[in-house]
Amino acid sequence: YSASELLEPLNIMYDSLVETGLELVADGLLIDVIRRLKVFGMTLVKLDIREESTRHTIAMDAITRHLGLGSYQEWDEEARLSFLQAELAGKRPLFRTRDLDTIGFDPDI
Repeated sequence: YSASELLEPLNIMYDSLVETGLELVADGLLIDVIRRLKVFGMTLVKLDIREESTRHTIAMDAITRHLGLGSYQEWDEEARLSFLQAELAGKRPLFRTRDLDTIGFDPDI
């Protein structure tokens, strides 16, 4: 989405709230979001991969299978977190970038 595409429904919501006498609601978090979007565009939009983790899971599954560690997809949440925390704390890379072609990544991920 572009900033203008996102602004359109936000402005409609704002106008509707004002027209129905709910200025306090309109001038709260909603106006803050509208202002930030107008000033910064989409560059400061937060991305939370937990909201849609499918691609992350597929990518991590390809890596763990390539390394012979099993299927990341089949691990429970505790095993995933433990693995990720250990890898982030380590000093070595998880895999060499020259091995990317052999890992089996989907180019869309």
